[in-house]
Amino acid sequence: MQAAINEFQEFSQFPQVVGTIDGSHIAVIGPCHNRADNFNSKRFYSIVGQAVVGGQVKFLDVFVGCPGSLHDACMYRFTKLYERIENGES
Repeated sequence: MQAAINEFQEFSQFPQVVGTIDGSHIAVIGPCHNRADNFNSKRFYSIVGQAVVGGQVKFLDVFVGCPGSLHDACMYRFTKLYERIENGES
C-alpha cells in the first residue's frame, strides 16, 4: 500500500493518496426488461462503470454493470473495492 501511495504522490504531488476514482455512464440499447432501471438522468439508457487509477496511470480497480438509473456515487457500495476496504483488506 505504501508503494502505491508513494507512486501517486510522485505523479501528482498529493500526499497519502492511492488513486483517483470516478464513474461513467456507458450507453446501451434499451433492454427489453426493466427499461426504467437503465434510463439515466442524462436521458439515455446506460450501465454505470467505475474505475480507480493509480500514480502511473494504471487501473487499480474496475467495476461495471450497475443500471444507469443508479447514481455513480452510490455504485461504490456494490464494488469489491468497498468490500475489501470495509473488511480491512489492502
